[in-house]
Amino acid sequence: MSSMRWVARGAAVVALSFAATGSFAARGIVDSLGPTPAVLTPMNSSVDVDLTGFEVFGGFTDPSNTLVTVDIGAGSTVLGYEFIGLTFTTENGSWQSELVLSVEHPDGFLSGYMDVSPSTVGAGGTFGPADGAWGDPGLDSFGAPFAVAGGLVNVYAYDVFNDPGRDALITGGTLRIIFQPIPEPSTYGLMALGLAGLGFWVRRRKAA
Repeated sequence: MSSMRWVARGAAVVALSFAATGSFAARGIVDSLGPTPAVLTPMNSSVDVDLTGFEVFGGFTDPSNTLVTVDIGAGSTVLGYEFIGLTFTTENGSWQSELVLSVEHPDGFLSGYMDVSPSTVGAGGTFGPADGAWGDPGLDSFGAPFAVAGGLVNVYAYDVFNDPGRDALITGGTLRIIFQPIPEPSTYGLMALGLAGLGFWVRRRKAA
């Protein structure tokens, strides 16, 4: 399964057509205000991706890295993500340089992305299990929330220091994408009824 690409929810894997060096510096502008973790609320939704078996061989354009495409619904906005019970083993290098978790617009990072390095420690071997989120203080988080008109997002892992062969193997864990879907038309109708009722109540209070 060294070059396997997975597909989630029947969506086709989108090939990455851009070229880059595979380092954080090549990913574009970092949110200058500093990212904050997304919060799951009644207005937001989430979808889980099983990270078990994800493999890392190179930078974020390496076709051998495991990639999954997830459909979160047309017009949705990716707000952030968290990793739960993450365990991985580095075969070269360190935890900090050999695994970056990425959620990205299928058109490429110029259209939107969110990256986080689960560890800032330069040790090797087995890491985890650990929980965390994009935007957690103390972790290296890059990118910002972004919208996907077609509803598809890519989930994959890459490294920032290329070594020969496989660099990391994820042996367990879940990545939970938190996103804001476009409200259904019925939701807009209920909101309109609620506002109308509120206006009627205010007018009655004033009349009294």
